[in-house]
Amino acid sequence: ALSAESIDLGTARLGRSRVLITLERGRAVFDIRELAAYGGVRPEVRYGAASRVDFLLTEPGLPDAYVEVKNVHLRRTGDWAEFPDSVTLRGARHLEELGNMAERGARAVMLYVIQRTDCARLAMAADLDPGYAAAFVRARARGVQMLAWVCAISPQGVRLCRPAPVRDAVDP
Repeated sequence: ALSAESIDLGTARLGRSRVLITLERGRAVFDIRELAAYGGVRPEVRYGAASRVDFLLTEPGLPDAYVEVKNVHLRRTGDWAEFPDSVTLRGARHLEELGNMAERGARAVMLYVIQRTDCARLAMAADLDPGYAAAFVRARARGVQMLAWVCAISPQGVRLCRPAPVRDAVDP
């Protein structure tokens, strides 16, 4: 299990880490089945015009994978987690940089870590940040892989639990 503090909301638990201490410095990224084929991980690698990617994954015979990780806490409707919870120009820039890497032949992944036990899927909060929502749609069209994982949160810690579907917006 990944270690992190949690908040008990009564009906749900909420993780309180900086994205699970950046996915426990890279080890937990291998728990994600879509990334399990990679053996090498380097955190905080400079790339693009002026960015750092959370993780660069490497494996002989596979394209390098640039993985950016975002923490998700917002829930407003049903079991939908939403991102972002406020305007994030930096987040939109990360999507643009990942899109550039995908177009150059690298694997580009945006990983949303849902640190709520009452959410099962993820959507973009376009009403809170239309710019990020538009950047998300553009990045996906350029080949950026969008992944979301829900965490199991208990007094013993926080761990990645299961994948969640990712949508452009909350379904009605």
